[in-house]
Amino acid sequence: MKIAFSNLACPEWSMEQVIQNAVEFGYDGVELRLVDGEVIRSDMDSAAQKRIVALAKDNGIEIIGIGASTRFATPDAEERDRNVTELLAYIELAAKMEIPMVRTFGGGVRGTSEMKQGDDIQFVAESLNKVASRGAELGIQVLLETHDEFSSSHLVRAVLQSVPSKAIGALWDTHHPYRMNETVDETYENRVGSGTFI
Repeated sequence: MKIAFSNLACPEWSMEQVIQNAVEFGYDGVELRLVDGEVIRSDMDSAAQKRIVALAKDNGIEIIGIGASTRFATPDAEERDRNVTELLAYIELAAKMEIPMVRTFGGGVRGTSEMKQGDDIQFVAESLNKVASRGAELGIQVLLETHDEFSSSHLVRAVLQSVPSKAIGALWDTHHPYRMNETVDETYENRVGSGTFI
């Protein structure tokens, strides 16, 4: 089994420190959520891309994914479209840097007056369907994390059942379902597709 960590856990570290400490502490890989303390940008310039890729390769550390902040469970269609565009840009960035996965959130606020029950699931599924073909073309998998209002594995499963592409999966973060009183067994039983389980 290979072990990786998200550099969200160490916001004060430079990329050099992230990679050096990954080596020192025996990790195999890193998810990029930050670059030198700032949230990773989808429009990162090519020089920065090359620097990070070379740094990781030279030290034998795999960059396993990019952590995007995109969210789709909103009744605002324009906001959803902006997030789709942003997620597509992260997919392109991942392809350029030869990073296999991009993680996204569902977002949203359940039970608000603007959305009927099930609208949030539909909005997230529709949005992920819009990026699926590009992800498949580039060999990048987009993973919906059990997080925020989609901390329940039941909701993530419901989304994935409406997104048939193998380019869309789940990042089964067990922490968020657990804090919502879901057992690890329940989360595990709800996994579908080829999502990553952590």
